[in-house]
Amino acid sequence: MVCFAKEEAIMKSRVFGAFTFFVLWTSVASSAPSDCTLWNVVNTFESEFSVAKVKPDIEKLNFVKPVRTNTEALDCPSLDPTCQLPSFLVSGDTAIVTQSNEVRPFVCAIFMSPKGVATTAYLDSRKLNFVKEAAKINSPAGYGKWVAASVNATLTVRPGGDGFVIVEGEAYTNGSSPNFGTIGGAAFSFDSRAGYSDIQYSGGEKPSEYVPTTDGCLIRMRLIGPYLLVEDNNRCGGHNVTFSSLYAKTK
Repeated sequence: MVCFAKEEAIMKSRVFGAFTFFVLWTSVASSAPSDCTLWNVVNTFESEFSVAKVKPDIEKLNFVKPVRTNTEALDCPSLDPTCQLPSFLVSGDTAIVTQSNEVRPFVCAIFMSPKGVATTAYLDSRKLNFVKEAAKINSPAGYGKWVAASVNATLTVRPGGDGFVIVEGEAYTNGSSPNFGTIGGAAFSFDSRAGYSDIQYSGGEKPSEYVPTTDGCLIRMRLIGPYLLVEDNNRCGGHNVTFSSLYAKTK
């Protein structure tokens, strides 16, 4: 577990449309993000990810700085104590991992608090057990309320039927004149993935690259271990409103 700052509550505004949904998810690319940051993970939806748990005999596992700062003489990540961050995990905590072979023995890891706050940095892979990703989004593992503090967004996934789930979501921007966005309707699902649209959209293309005949909101979701990776096309609300981020299930 990691300590985080408090988050603001999410308010509402409705942006609805007619819903036509299809999903055609393709094979996962093997490339990994070039930098160990949350936003590189969000921008590499098709990358391979691993789910990792801190080993039972590890009481405390500190995160390690991704890069050297101007005031440090040492390159990080490394085992040197000056590279350690205050944030840490404990036995049994779960993170998702990218770039598993980039800076051995370190792996780029992301841990989400139950309030949807992300910690992204390196972990010593020798202190982790790697598990297979097998859960389907149209299952109890995918159902529930999900939150991403980085974009002030929540998503609720409920059982729908054979091949689809019901998704409701809200997002807003900070500031004196915040913008809002809300989605709601069916999202066709396949294994760990689901696609939502308020226009006709097959899910075969990246939401940001799809050129619809009319403006509309496109969202695709991917269940990775205990977290939900979401990508949209920046048309799901007012200016700068986005649902694109990594989400944690609230408790």
